[in-house]
Amino acid sequence: MADENSASTSYLCDPRCWRSECERKAQCYFQCSSRDCPGPPGSSGKNRRIVLCDRCAHEGACPFCSASIQREDLQSVTDKPAAATSTGSADGERGQCFNRPAASSGTDHQTLEQCNQRLEGLANRVQERVRELKREQMELAISAFDHPEIAKLVEEGKKLYQSLTCKGLQPDGVTYQWMMSLCARAKDQKEVEKWANEMEESGNSSRDAYNSAMFAFAVPGGVDRADMWFKRMNQKGIKPDVKSYTILIQACAVCGNSTRADFYFEQMRSAKLKPDGVTFGLLIGACAKDKSNPARSLQKAEELWKNMKKARVKPHNVTFMQMLNVYADAGNMRRATHFFEESAKAGFKPDVVAFTTMISLFSKTGNVQGAEEWFDKMKAADVIPSVAAFNSMLRVCGTAGDVQSARKWLAKLTAARFKPTWDTYEALIIGELNRKDFTQADWWLHCMLLDSEVIPTLTTLKLLLQACEPSGNLPQAKLWFNKMEKAGVKPDVHACNSMLRTSAVHDSSIWSIWQQIRGGPSKEQLKWFLEMQRLDVYPNEETYHILTNSRNSRSISPAAIFIAALQVCRFC
Repeated sequence: MADENSASTSYLCDPRCWRSECERKAQCYFQCSSRDCPGPPGSSGKNRRIVLCDRCAHEGACPFCSASIQREDLQSVTDKPAAATSTGSADGERGQCFNRPAASSGTDHQTLEQCNQRLEGLANRVQERVRELKREQMELAISAFDHPEIAKLVEEGKKLYQSLTCKGLQPDGVTYQWMMSLCARAKDQKEVEKWANEMEESGNSSRDAYNSAMFAFAVPGGVDRADMWFKRMNQKGIKPDVKSYTILIQACAVCGNSTRADFYFEQMRSAKLKPDGVTFGLLIGACAKDKSNPARSLQKAEELWKNMKKARVKPHNVTFMQMLNVYADAGNMRRATHFFEESAKAGFKPDVVAFTTMISLFSKTGNVQGAEEWFDKMKAADVIPSVAAFNSMLRVCGTAGDVQSARKWLAKLTAARFKPTWDTYEALIIGELNRKDFTQADWWLHCMLLDSEVIPTLTTLKLLLQACEPSGNLPQAKLWFNKMEKAGVKPDVHACNSMLRTSAVHDSSIWSIWQQIRGGPSKEQLKWFLEMQRLDVYPNEETYHILTNSRNSRSISPAAIFIAALQVCRFC
C-alpha cells in the first residue's frame, strides 16, 4: 500500500555524506536490498554497504538505484567510527546539509532534527502497533486512537512538540509531516486536519506533509477529503509527486471506486509522472474491490497488468497480491492458479497471505479437498500458516456443511497455539446453519460470547438472522437478535430488514394473510418497524419495499386466500 513516510528531499546533504573520505562517527550503515543496485563507485556491486548520515538514511530512497530504503536495510553503528566509501572530494570535506531551516545555534538545530527523528520513530511505532491490533482484532484498528497504547504514543508526540516550542525553536515542514503522520496512523483524522491547518498558518508547508494529510483519508469514504487536501497543496504552489497521486488512488481503491482511480491515474500521466509497482497494484486493487461487475473488473485488471509490463514497471508484492485478489473475487480458480504459478516463476515469493488467498477461493464452492491441497503446498514451501489460513480452511468446511472437517481444522488451529477469532466462530456457525442445525449454531454463538478475547460482529448477527428467513423461524431470530444486542452489537437497517422478512413469513393469522393479500405489513412486521425506532435505526428503501410488498415475501396458498376471504366476509 502507499505510504506517506518520506523525509523532505530539500534537506539532504550536499555534497552527499556518503562521498566523505574522512573517518567519522556514522549514524547508520546502509546496504541496498535490491539485486540490481550497482552500489557506490568501486564496489562492483559486490559490497553495497555504505555509510549514511542520519538525515540521508531516512530520506527513503537508495542514492544509487532509487529503490526504497526499508527499515531493516539500516543498521546503527553509532557505537563505533566508520569510514565512508572513498569516492568523495579531494579535501576530505565532511558532508554538510544545505537548505535547512534557520536556527539560533548549531545545538538548537540539532535539537530540532532530533525532535523530528523522534517523531518519526513514534509514527513508525504507532503503525506497527496498529497492524498488530488489526491482525489480532480486525475492527479495533478502525478506532485505534482510542486504544491506550496508541493514545499514549500520540500524547508523547504532542509533548515532544510542546517541548520544542518551549525552547523557542520553529517547527519546520518535517515536524508537521511527522505530527500528521503520527495522528494519521492512529486513525485520528480530526487531529491530522488540526496540524495541517497549523502548518499552513506557519508557512512551513511541504509536499510530504500534505501527503501525510491525504494519507489520513485513504480510508473508505475519505476520498473527497483527501482530494480537498490535494487541491490545497496545489493552491500553495507545491507540485504533487507520484506518492501524492498514489495515495489518492489508494483512497479510491479501499472503497472500490475504480472509475475515480482511473481519473487520478490519467492526471498523474498528464503530469508526466511515472507510476511505480505500488500505483499499479492499487489500481488493480480498486478493480478487486469493485463488486458491481466482477467479469469487467477482471478484464480491466488484466489490461492494467499488461500495461504495467509494457511500461517496464517492476511489479511490487502489492501488485501481485492485488491481482491475485481480483481472480479470487471473480472465483476464477483456473486463472488464479495459472497466475500464481507464473508469478512464482517471475520472482514473486508467495507468503502466507498469498496462500491464504488461494485457499479462500474454495470457500465459494466448498471444495474441502482442493483447499487442503493448497494448505499442504503452503507447508511444503516452508511458509508458516497463520490463524487466517486456518480460518480460511474452516470457512471452506463451513460452506460445504462439513462439520467433521471443520472440527478437525479447529483442533489443528488450537494445536498450532492459535486462539480462535470471531472469524473462527463465524465459520463454525456457517457450517451448522448450512446443515439447518440451529441448536448447534446457537452453541457456537454461545462459545463466541463467552470468549472474552473475541468481539462479536454485526456480520455474524446478519448471517444468523438471514438463516431464519426462509422458514420464518421468528422465535429463533428473536433469540439471536436479543443475544447479540446484549453482547453490544448494534443492529443496522439490514439486520432489521431481515427481521421484517422473517416476520412476514412467520405471521400466518387470518388477518395477517388478508393484509398480505392487500399488500400491507403483517402484525409482527409492524412490531419490528416500531422496534427500529427504539434502536435509532433509520429505514431505507428496502424497508418500505418489504412493508408494502409483504405478499411477495411468502407463497400464500390459494386455499389460505379463500379461507381468509370467507372469514373477512363473515365479519363484514
